[in-house]
Amino acid sequence: MTSWRLFTVLGPISGKTTSLVDLIRFGREAENEICIPDGQVSRQHAQIEKTDAGYLLTDLNSTNGTFLNDKRLTHPTYLRIGDAITIGPARFLVLAEPTGTLES
Repeated sequence: MTSWRLFTVLGPISGKTTSLVDLIRFGREAENEICIPDGQVSRQHAQIEKTDAGYLLTDLNSTNGTFLNDKRLTHPTYLRIGDAITIGPARFLVLAEPTGTLES
């Protein structure tokens, strides 16, 4: 089994790792799970929601858009390991880490 994570590779919060849970919201306001304090980022910019089919990235009608693998997101899209998400000056990589232990 694997645990999905976001690793921030660029921007004001670079180096931060966030585990994906049921719902993660991005925006410049502090109540968001991932706060990006930058004027290019809307107060409530985007979200990742866990569904039965996977993790769904949705732009929340932001002014400057959300980008997935350098393409502007035009509709909710399921994430894959290795995807890159760009929101304002911040860039995140979708990673997977094994969870639990293997028995020999």
